[in-house]
Amino acid sequence: MTIEAWEAGEQCKAHYLAYCGDCLASSKLRRDEAGAVWYKSDCAVQTFMEITGATYEEASTAFLAAGFRPGHGTRRDITKAVFESYGYAVTRMSYRFKLEDALRASRSSGRVFYVGGQKSRKAHLWSVMNGRQFRPMFPPFRYEIFEVTA
Repeated sequence: MTIEAWEAGEQCKAHYLAYCGDCLASSKLRRDEAGAVWYKSDCAVQTFMEITGATYEEASTAFLAAGFRPGHGTRRDITKAVFESYGYAVTRMSYRFKLEDALRASRSSGRVFYVGGQKSRKAHLWSVMNGRQFRPMFPPFRYEIFEVTA
């Protein structure tokens, strides 16, 4: 089942129900607090939306085409490729460039970054814009910072 099928209220083939919760979960979809349907493990898609202003449909379509696997996340090389396919330049920052440096640079000069953090087997991607972090993971034991320029 796709997001479009879910939103259209199409009947699932397995249970003959519209808006089947079992099919929602097996399709790696989730419902947020507002009732919208999103893919699971879609932090790269959300980061792309925050930075570019794309809609969820545009962003998820681009990521699915590039290799995003709902429920499994997105590799950082795929995230970089999607940004570059939309005309953005992505630069991996040095290991000496810390999160505090990104926040300071974002606040003072309007630079935009995304951060890939990893804590044991869990990984997460979030954006840094206007001196603020959106959907950060605390504490990231290991992380990489990427600058995005138009």
